[in-house]
Amino acid sequence: SVTALSAGVERARATTNIEVIETAVAARDLTSITTTLAGVGTEHGGAQQFAAISVRGEIADGTRIDAHIASLRTADQVSLRSAAELGVMAGSDVLSLSNRHWDLSLGATALRTGSLTGQFLGASGGTARVRGDDVQVQIIAGRPLATGVLASDAAPVLGAAADWKYAGVAWSARAVSMNDGGATGRSLTAVGVDAQFAPFAGARVLAEVAGRRFGTGSGLGAATDLQFEGENTHVGLRLLHAPGGSQAYAAARDGLFVDATHHSADDRWRVAANAWYSADVAGAGETMRSFGGSLAPSVRAASWLELGAVAQEMMFVVRRDAGSMGSGEEDIGARAAVAVGGLHATGELLSSRMTQHADGIVTTAIGDDSRRAVARTDIAYATEAGTIGVRTSYQAPTATLGGESQLEVRLEQLRPFARLAGLTFDAAVQRLEYAGNVAASFRAAAHVAMPLQTRMVIAVQQDQFLRLATGSARPVVSMKIERTFGVDVVRRLHDVDGYVYQDLNANGVRDAGEPGVAGVAVRRGAESAITDARGRYRIAGGASSLVVDPRTLPMGWIAAAGGSQANLAVVRTGRLSVQVVTTGLDGGLAVVGPVVVIAKSANGREWMVRATADGRADFDALPAGTYEITGEADESREPIVFDTVGPLRIDGTTVRSADLVAHPRPVRIFQPRNGNSGATKGNVQTRSQTGAAATSGKAGQ
Repeated sequence: SVTALSAGVERARATTNIEVIETAVAARDLTSITTTLAGVGTEHGGAQQFAAISVRGEIADGTRIDAHIASLRTADQVSLRSAAELGVMAGSDVLSLSNRHWDLSLGATALRTGSLTGQFLGASGGTARVRGDDVQVQIIAGRPLATGVLASDAAPVLGAAADWKYAGVAWSARAVSMNDGGATGRSLTAVGVDAQFAPFAGARVLAEVAGRRFGTGSGLGAATDLQFEGENTHVGLRLLHAPGGSQAYAAARDGLFVDATHHSADDRWRVAANAWYSADVAGAGETMRSFGGSLAPSVRAASWLELGAVAQEMMFVVRRDAGSMGSGEEDIGARAAVAVGGLHATGELLSSRMTQHADGIVTTAIGDDSRRAVARTDIAYATEAGTIGVRTSYQAPTATLGGESQLEVRLEQLRPFARLAGLTFDAAVQRLEYAGNVAASFRAAAHVAMPLQTRMVIAVQQDQFLRLATGSARPVVSMKIERTFGVDVVRRLHDVDGYVYQDLNANGVRDAGEPGVAGVAVRRGAESAITDARGRYRIAGGASSLVVDPRTLPMGWIAAAGGSQANLAVVRTGRLSVQVVTTGLDGGLAVVGPVVVIAKSANGREWMVRATADGRADFDALPAGTYEITGEADESREPIVFDTVGPLRIDGTTVRSADLVAHPRPVRIFQPRNGNSGATKGNVQTRSQTGAAATSGKAGQ
């Protein structure tokens, strides 16, 4: 009971009852359940209904559930596209159970591996993982995820991984078996091991070796990643040798990648440079090579203005017994970025030289060397009532390439009525023109928040690239209604004590000299405890589900993953700003589409931010540590690959920035399965680094 007095007079009184049961406390946890009902249009002009349910929360002492199941089962592309716009993906059903010592997942699941052991295993099946303080083991089995057109004879995906720490070195072992069947011809069976360590301050070394067996042979692969992060300088060097190349789930057969950045102490100016060379094999007698580099200095002329220049060159060449084909691009130009209040604008003006050649493997030799102007702008203005953005691009025509222009206007989280805060709108209109051909699309959606945690979304879209079975591109309407409610779970708790400490080196382990933090609240649901002068606390219940209340931490610190049992780590945070830069892509971000920027820490944790329409992704509170930056663009209209940036050191004392470069993935040239050879009968299609296609003979895919 607490009584508040003023001048000796009672002003307020508060009383609470605490029930004690054999030194244990009866506690309640809230598990959330979200149910969804939706209807989407079909390619035949009708409608298809489906339902979904999501469950997330604690179901037992220390055991959590994370499940999402949808009844969407269709090959209708219009329905799949509309459902995806509503946030429901076909084939993404998952049921996951986890606690501090183990995880079990069924459904859509994945396992990250090394650069020589498949890079990434995605499967519709199951994974199991057990872990301790310094070791974890994971296995995966299932059918390949349907991220593309897979043959019915695609073999099961099998994989196993073990991670442990010993003598200051992080070790990993991987074993995988992957096969796409007849869809792409890729296959790989590999066993590998890698080690990651820091030889001195600011440096990181990752070395990997693996035995690889693939469809046409086998070999021993090796990869090395050397990174140095100084106070104002970053240098990275990556070497790769992966027998089988991309036909065996590697980025290439051989590769050399170098990148470096240097900036002033006050981050007023910055210079970034990179260069690469890669070689790959796509079939018998066919090799592919690409190489290039870039230099990009920039200066912050004012607090609201950044100016920069760019010079870059790239070349892609395919060689066969009959001849060669290739394309190249040289760009030089200037960039500018403006940020004033809610206004953010970027602009780019380039002079681009395009070259193409083909000799021997097509009927008529091709030779082209032309230069054209490229201009791009992206303007966004954000207010409390929403965000409006306008994006434009223009590429002048050449003797062999048509001109291209783009205009896009978008509205995001628009709140036109102040009294109806639960009603928001999103809309986008896009117009593309290439060589005199015009295509337009639009999408609009209304989001309504209703009582009882109920939400409704009504959307309409029309896209000339997504047509109905009749060939028409009329508008398609979709609607979703979902409600979230909580379920109480009652359990018995027991006493536990531990420490909240400053993880100064962000390694997840309390080392000597890392102090405790006083006055921090540790919570589990409605229960809480406050740390003493040494950072020690005591609370009823096991060590699971304990969290640090961020409101009680010193400014600039956050709770971190890691720690041992009941010891909870906190780390300093820093800011990172990433700008997605497109090279060799006609249409720039319009081709890439929505980009998810991924920051991966040295201990394997990942943070993801969806980039804005102008390609900017801001991480406002990254825990201190070393990160590698990459990206994903699953909705890209062309195959895209992203460079890996880093490692970048986030220390919480300065704001870091980086450019994430997106490149077009080369398109392989191949012969028809009927075995015909010769330039006049072969199906040949190649795409230059800017996305322009050159074809001869029959149209190839």
